[in-house]
Amino acid sequence: MHKSPHPASIEIEIEVIPWLTELLDPPRAQRVKWREEIALGDPVCALLAVLNRSCPRLASAVYDPQAARLTGNAHIILNDRALELVGGLDALLHDGDRLVLVPAYVGG
Repeated sequence: MHKSPHPASIEIEIEVIPWLTELLDPPRAQRVKWREEIALGDPVCALLAVLNRSCPRLASAVYDPQAARLTGNAHIILNDRALELVGGLDALLHDGDRLVLVPAYVGG
């Protein structure tokens, strides 16, 4: 778990669905859950920046911090709702929120 340097912090549950779990260190074949601590009032993009430091391969597959946009390789679900329906990358996070990274599937 990443410890926030901020005195007021919250915990967010992260869940990663396979194939994205293969990008964790060590790689895993099953669904993975953990909690991340971030500063009170941080938006989703700040959580993705934390993931960029703690899980760089996973984070870079999901979020491009230089362009400040999602890569399109995954869908982000925040509290059972698509991220774009709850404010996108600027959506403010609250203690106990749940963020799920789901691989984007293509094909037909």
